Amino acid sequence: MLTKKLTEFDVKEKMLREEAQHLIDMEAVKLQAALQKIAILEKDVGTANQLLEVEKKKFAESEEKKTKEELSRLRCRVIELESQLNREIAEKRVLALDQDRYRMAAHKLAKLIRHERGINNHKEERILADDNSGMKRTEKLREIKSKLVALLSSNDNEDS
Repeated sequence: MLTKKLTEFDVKEKMLREEAQHLIDMEAVKLQAALQKIAILEKDVGTANQLLEVEKKKFAESEEKKTKEELSRLRCRVIELESQLNREIAEKRVLALDQDRYRMAAHKLAKLIRHERGINNHKEERILADDNSGMKRTEKLREIKSKLVALLSSNDNEDS
């Protein structure tokens, strides 16, 4: 009986050992499968990180390109505006010079007119004193006026 019990224990022990070994082997297979899955996922993560870096670089380059293009466009606009400003300044200077020249001509003309009127007033007084006829007087005034206009136009031509 003892031997029989020992034999039963040996059989149960062997069965338990085989069952335990089988469970260990199955867990090892599961572990191996899990490790392979981890390796695949790590590889996928590495690939995803590389793709992310490539996309980040593309984005940065596109933003940099856009920024450079915008900077170039703005520089061209600044040059264009500076050129326009310089043209307008030059035009204003020409207008100011013309204005000064016309002002000087107007002063000169006014001086000549005042001088001519002074001379003509004396002549007119003498002519009117010599001639009592109204018709001759009107003709003389017209003649004086035409001489004055001729004198003014000749002064204009000299200034030009």
